[in-house]
Amino acid sequence: MSDLDRHICQLLADALRYPAPGLDPRLASALPAVPDPGIRKSITSFVRAIQSISLGEWEELYTRTFDLSPAVAPYLGYHIWGDGYPRGKLMADLNRAYRDQGIDDQGELPDHLSLVLRYLGTGAPPPPELAEVYSPATHKMLAILRKADKHNPYIALLEVACSAVVIQVPETGR
Repeated sequence: MSDLDRHICQLLADALRYPAPGLDPRLASALPAVPDPGIRKSITSFVRAIQSISLGEWEELYTRTFDLSPAVAPYLGYHIWGDGYPRGKLMADLNRAYRDQGIDDQGELPDHLSLVLRYLGTGAPPPPELAEVYSPATHKMLAILRKADKHNPYIALLEVACSAVVIQVPETGR
C-alpha cells in the first residue's frame, strides 16, 4: 500500500470514528495532502457537512447512522457472516494484528470499519479474511445507507472507502 493509500485509510479511520471535539479541524487540515481530486472532493463534502452542525448534532448523526440501525452497523464481518464462527475468527485475527501494531481498539469490536482502516493505514499485511470481506461489506453498507438516508454525509466517506481502499494480501509462497 502506498503512502497516499495509507494516508487516506488514516483519514477515513478518523472520520468514521465517534465524533470528538477538535476532530473536524483535524480532518480539514489533512485534506490538502490528498492529491486525488475526486477523493478530496468527497471527503471535503463530509467535512463541510459536519462543520455546519454542532458537535451534539454530529454525535446524533453518527449514532443514527451507525449505532441505531443494525443494517448500517460498521462491523464488516457482521455484514458478511452475521455472528457466526468466521466472524469470530476474523475478529481474533484482527485483535492479534492490532496488538502487533499497537492499535488501541477504543472499546470497539475488532471488525469496526474505523479500526480496520486504522490498521490498513499502518501498511502491515492484512489477514486474508479481511481481504475477503472488506469490499463486499463496505459496498453493502453503502447501498443500505443510500437507500435509508440518501442525504447522509457519511455516504461520501463510504464511497471513498469502497473505491479508494483496495486490500491485497501478500502471497505466502506456497
